[in-house]
Amino acid sequence: MNALLGTVVLLSGVALMSCSANKEMEQVTGGSDVLVIGTGVAGFRDSPSPQFNKPIRLAPFDGESVLVADIYNHAIRVVHKNGEVRTLAGSPERKGHQDGPSEVAGFDGPHGVAMAADGAIVVAEASNHTVRLLRPAADTSKLNYQVTTLAGVAGKSGFADGSSRVALFSSPHAIVAGEPGQWFLCDIGNARVRALNKTVVATLSGGEATGEQTYQYPMDLAVDKSGTLFIIDAGKMCIFKQEKGNEPQAIPLSRPLLTPHGICVAPDGTLVVAELRGHRIVAVNPESGVIRSVFGTGKAGSGAQELNEPAAVLIHAGKLWIADLGNHQVKILDWPPQ
Repeated sequence: MNALLGTVVLLSGVALMSCSANKEMEQVTGGSDVLVIGTGVAGFRDSPSPQFNKPIRLAPFDGESVLVADIYNHAIRVVHKNGEVRTLAGSPERKGHQDGPSEVAGFDGPHGVAMAADGAIVVAEASNHTVRLLRPAADTSKLNYQVTTLAGVAGKSGFADGSSRVALFSSPHAIVAGEPGQWFLCDIGNARVRALNKTVVATLSGGEATGEQTYQYPMDLAVDKSGTLFIIDAGKMCIFKQEKGNEPQAIPLSRPLLTPHGICVAPDGTLVVAELRGHRIVAVNPESGVIRSVFGTGKAGSGAQELNEPAAVLIHAGKLWIADLGNHQVKILDWPPQ
């Protein structure tokens, strides 16, 4: 942590930040305390002294925990709201592509992560150009998983719709669940949003079907209660809205976003966006396009109110979770901020 900041240490590598040595909790965004998870130094370690190496995506896991895609550790981690961290599958030593039980499975650059209602977990694996499936083992008491390749061909980048066994992706970056058996993902290398329906892959939007490329860098996506998709484009610095059966439409914004990298939908329908190069989290009204700052100073830093390239946001268990990519940390504060 920044040596100039006082800290109240809860666990080694997990701290509630304060602004001075008098241990008074620093109030951010109007009064929320921030739980900082991770030492701030890249590494691979579970609690009691957890370390990450570029945490990039978040997804709900259970009522009090989230999944974290940890890119350069090539692992899927679980973070509890009390700050405890454990590894579900993968490790730096097992970088590559290996299916099988979670304790031996290997990943390469997992970027997106999502969970189905039945407890299955899917991973958008950018470096392997695949979608992986983690299904709970029969003995649920041990939280073991069986890992398989759900779609794509490991190590082969390209574009092809069709059967999931032969479909090709190019650096899939994010994935969310739709209806049962359905997944939507950002295929950034192909500038498309793809749909995986059980064992069939199709292009939902993007490409140059209309003579003009819809997306430049579709980076992340979220789905609201009605099934409407919201896609952030880190190249065009905007948000697209795609309702069922319709083409995506750019939402007119009050200003361009600064490399939007992560998005989620708040319970009231507000869009919450991580601005990677803006080093802050903003809220966007999906109807008016008005943007307001929620968290972060707008400058890269490692303090309580600062972020360094935030990559993902998630609202879960009454908390705002942030994957603070450049700081190798996960930060948690109350939602809505007090």
